[in-house]
Amino acid sequence: MKKAFFLLLTLLLLVTCGTLVSCGNTQDTTEAPGSNEETTPAETEAPKPTFVFDGEYAPLLPKAPVPEKIYTISKPGDDDALTLLSAQGLFAKNSNEHIFIQYDTSTTAYLNAIKKHYPQITVSKASGMWLFLKSHTEKFSGYILTDMGDDSVNVATSLAGILNALIVTPKNESTAKTLGLEMLLDVSDKDDAWLRSSEYFDKLNKDIAFMLNPTKIEFLRDYAIYNNAYMFTDTDVSQANLIRRINFLNDGFVVMGWNNNLGEHGTVEALSSQNGNMIPSDYAKNIVTLSSFPLVSAQQITDVEATDGKGKHTVCLVMSDGDNMQWVLNDFLSSTKWYASPHRGDFPLAWGLPAALMDLAPPSVINFYNTMTPNDAFMLQLSGTGYTFPSRWKNMDKLAEMQKDVGSVMARADLSVLEILDDVSLNNETVEKYYGGFLKEEAIDGVFYIDYGNYAGYNGKIFWVEGKPLITARYRLWADVGEAATIEGIAKALNKSSTNPANPLAYSFVIIHAWSGLDGNGNFVNGGNTMNAVAKLVELLDDDVELVTPDEFVSRVTENVKH
Repeated sequence: MKKAFFLLLTLLLLVTCGTLVSCGNTQDTTEAPGSNEETTPAETEAPKPTFVFDGEYAPLLPKAPVPEKIYTISKPGDDDALTLLSAQGLFAKNSNEHIFIQYDTSTTAYLNAIKKHYPQITVSKASGMWLFLKSHTEKFSGYILTDMGDDSVNVATSLAGILNALIVTPKNESTAKTLGLEMLLDVSDKDDAWLRSSEYFDKLNKDIAFMLNPTKIEFLRDYAIYNNAYMFTDTDVSQANLIRRINFLNDGFVVMGWNNNLGEHGTVEALSSQNGNMIPSDYAKNIVTLSSFPLVSAQQITDVEATDGKGKHTVCLVMSDGDNMQWVLNDFLSSTKWYASPHRGDFPLAWGLPAALMDLAPPSVINFYNTMTPNDAFMLQLSGTGYTFPSRWKNMDKLAEMQKDVGSVMARADLSVLEILDDVSLNNETVEKYYGGFLKEEAIDGVFYIDYGNYAGYNGKIFWVEGKPLITARYRLWADVGEAATIEGIAKALNKSSTNPANPLAYSFVIIHAWSGLDGNGNFVNGGNTMNAVAKLVELLDDDVELVTPDEFVSRVTENVKH
C-alpha cells in the first residue's frame, strides 16, 4: 500500500537521522560534559500534501496556457455576463492574461489557492468590466449579436472562438460599439439547424462538445469558446436525437454539461454507445482560467491508524457522485451536508473526485488536499475520463486508450482506487473485457463497482483480474429504497458480519447516496444532511467493525482473500 510505504520510509529516515535533528542539519546537539539539562526532542511536524508544478505531462483535456497575469472581475448581470464569459475564453486564446470571475465563497477559495501556490502569477482586480474590455480591444476581432434565452445563445457560443468575437445582446450592443467593435455576424434569429448546415460547422472541435440549456449563461461558455467547440441545447428527449447531434465527434470524445430532459441513464448510455464520456458540469464556472494552472502531480496525505484486520469486519464508506464536477466545484465544498460538515474527520471516509479535475481545475485539487484530515481519503469517480458505461463502448482499442489515460491521471493525483458505475451483467468475462484494462494499470490497485440504480446489486461479490480485485458494493445508504438501505438496517447487518480476514464476507464497501440524509427531525430522507446520516451510522457500529480508507480496504482484500 503506497501510504504505508511512505509512512514507513519517513520513520526509517527519522531513526537514521536521529530524533533531535533532521537529515542534513549540521547543528551540534551533543550534551556538554557534566550537564544535567534534559534534551527535549523536537516535535514532529504533521505530514503535508506535496505538489509538483513543473514538468512534462499529458493532460486528459485541453488546458489554457499558463498566464502571467489574472484580472478578477465581479459577476455582472446576465447580458454582460455572457459578454464577459466570451471575453474570458478569448483572453485565454489570445494572450498571456486571463480573467477570473468572482461569484461566491467557492471561487474565493480557489483564488486563495492560486495566490498561495502560483505566486509567479500576478493577480489584479479590474475596476469595471466595460472599462477593462475597452483597454483590451486588440484581443477581439469584433462581436456576434445574439438574443437571450433561446438557441441563438448556443450558436453564438459555438462561433465566438472561430470568429474571435465577443458575444453581445441588443441590451449591451451599443456599449460594445463604443469600444470601436464592429458586428461580424448576427445570429439572433439562428438556431442549431442553421449552425449544422453552415460553413462554420466543419471548423468546430471534434474531440469535445458542450450540452447546455441556453438559459444557463454563466457556465462553461468560457471553456467552450477557448476550444472552438460545438454547444447544443439539452432539450433532446431521445437517444437517437442526441446521437445525431454528436455523431461527428471522434471516438473517445468528451461532452461537458448535462441533460435533465433525457435523464441520466439515457444520456450516459447514448454517449457511451458512441465511445464517449460525459462530464456533469452544467454549473461549472471559470473553467478556462482554472485549467491554465499546471499541476504535474499531487500527493494526498491520509494517516489512519488501522489494525491488521484480525477479528474485525472491515468497512469502507464511500460518498457517491464525485464525478459531478459542477457539484464538486460548488456546493460539495461549501455545504455542511458534505465536505464542510463538522463531522468530517471524525471517521475514515472516502470522497470521489472526477478525472478531469486534475487538469481542468488544479486549484480545486490543491484546496482539497490541503484541507484533508487524517481520516479523509480520495478516490477516482466515475468509470473513465468522465461518466461513462464502459460496457457500451464498441471501439475496444479506444476504450483501452481511455483506460491508460485514467491510469495516468490517477498516478499524477495519487489515487489508487477507481470507482466504476455500469449496468452490465457482471461475470468473469465481462469484468475482464470492460474493466480489466483499468486493473492492469500500475497506478490502480483495485476497483470499486456500483451497478446503476441499485448500487449494491452484487452484494459485495469480488472479481479478480491478474491478482487485483474488483469489489462490488455490499450495502447502499439511500433513503426510500428499503429497510436494508437505512441507517439502522446497514448498522445491524455490519455488526453481525464475518470478522474472519480470509472470508470475503468480512469486507463491506458501503456506498453513501450523496442526496440522502437526515432532516431537522432526524428522519432519513431524500435531500437531508448526508454527513449527519453517516455520523449516525458510525455511532451504531460495534467495536469489531473497523472503518478504513479505500487503499487499506483494497490492501486487506488483496492480502487476505484467496484468489
